[in-house]
Amino acid sequence: MNEALTSQSKVLVTGPTSFLGYHVTQCLNKRGIRPRVLVSQDADATSLRNLNVDIVQGTVMDEASLRAACEGINIIFHLSFLVSIGGGLETRMQEFNVGGTRRVLDAAASAGASRVIIASSALAVGVNRNPQAIDETADWRIHHFDLDYALTRRQAEEEALARSSPGFAVIAVNPSFTMGPEDYVGAPANKLLQVVSDEKLPMTFTVGFGCLDVRDFAEGMVLAAERGRPGQRYLLNGHNVMVDDLLKQVAAIAGVKPPRWHAPIWVAYVIVTLLQIVKFLTRKPAAITTSVLQILGRYAWYDTSRAQQELGWTPRPLRETLEDTLRWLRENKTQ
Repeated sequence: MNEALTSQSKVLVTGPTSFLGYHVTQCLNKRGIRPRVLVSQDADATSLRNLNVDIVQGTVMDEASLRAACEGINIIFHLSFLVSIGGGLETRMQEFNVGGTRRVLDAAASAGASRVIIASSALAVGVNRNPQAIDETADWRIHHFDLDYALTRRQAEEEALARSSPGFAVIAVNPSFTMGPEDYVGAPANKLLQVVSDEKLPMTFTVGFGCLDVRDFAEGMVLAAERGRPGQRYLLNGHNVMVDDLLKQVAAIAGVKPPRWHAPIWVAYVIVTLLQIVKFLTRKPAAITTSVLQILGRYAWYDTSRAQQELGWTPRPLRETLEDTLRWLRENKTQ
């Protein structure tokens, strides 16, 4: 492909108020591009005031607004997805993540767009049971992760890549556990860093994480648009670490003590089961389900050789990410 994005590129970003979407939009601005951004009427677009964008109202659930947003656009960055590890949102995630991606692709194809870059998830590639990094060719039958969120992201990605054709390139980018500064929505990874720095995390469990700086993710999305092969997925991951090691680094930078109790996995199942029972009795959806605990004792570690070799992508040092993130969280902490 090898077509550089320039100030003349006609670009649309869906989900620009999300953590990932905001940084992709900012990355485009740094390249002199003023993208069109699709923002729902009820979204908090305060963060976009810092960016140079053309806001159009709409949502991936509405075909008419999508068609209008795609008019005259050549390249689309699709980052509008529903993220949940709780209960009660399975049907909505299926419709939003899978159905929404279908509608974006339909609108993009009808408008004559040439490229669509889909933000997927590393979880859609799988999670290893052994302490080894997996790449884009991982066998899902072996490494599957049966969390509803991961399943919808995988289905959306598979359907999207299947639609790639000459003249209509579809490329997927799969980020690992993403953290970083300028987080206006409360990303899960940043919440973890915050509770550690506040010394409010009483225990940890055995699990391996791949950590990614959100700024490196954004750069990877843009590079995928410029250099990515149509119909391919690209894993983006900065550093593979055990959670205990990660949190020790976080605590050292924050100047606090790390969590001291490394609990057996069964303790997590007991805690989450009790929480589910309480939510059931109060007739409220559970904030977390036992399905997410499948990741305990496993390794969400990823090999990014393809992205580095084909896109020319390189992640920054983990310490830089942690220092920048903790500084931003400290300076923007709400009481």
